[in-house]
Amino acid sequence: MNHFVCSLPFLAEVNVRPKGMMVARPWDHSRSFGIPVVTVTKPSNSYVPEGTTVLIPTYGLQRNPRYFAPLADIFVPERWLPTSKQLELEPAIFKDQSKVVQNLDAFMPFSAGPANCVGKNLALMEMRMVVCLIMQKYDMRFEDGFHPKQWEDDIHDFFITLKGRLPVVLTPRK
Repeated sequence: MNHFVCSLPFLAEVNVRPKGMMVARPWDHSRSFGIPVVTVTKPSNSYVPEGTTVLIPTYGLQRNPRYFAPLADIFVPERWLPTSKQLELEPAIFKDQSKVVQNLDAFMPFSAGPANCVGKNLALMEMRMVVCLIMQKYDMRFEDGFHPKQWEDDIHDFFITLKGRLPVVLTPRK
């Protein structure tokens, strides 16, 4: 199974990316700096004093059109493929490459830097295997009457995340 999953480049590229669309903690990937840090932001320099906790709003960052365009707020799996594949699979979206923005520095579903998620590689492999197994054994659809936009509208962030119902129906394949 492991070799099979690793040989699916579309799944390998796309499976990690949706986590940017719905991060575990939308409000924060925090860092506390024990030493003074200088952050260069144009046009000025900003100083971050020692002991300051910096919050990164990953939910908004990863949906910002300055870093991901076009359609920054929508899951477009082809976004993560090479340009030639983007144009082949979604020419209407990617035909004007001057409007395509993909800043991978702004993409951090597992945090970033030396303190990123220690379980990242295991989590990625587990996600790929689960997706393969579900797709192999089930047909999937939303429950009748469910509107996908409602799920996102029902998300409320109060330093904890409350998510609404996601009524998916799995039917064993014949």
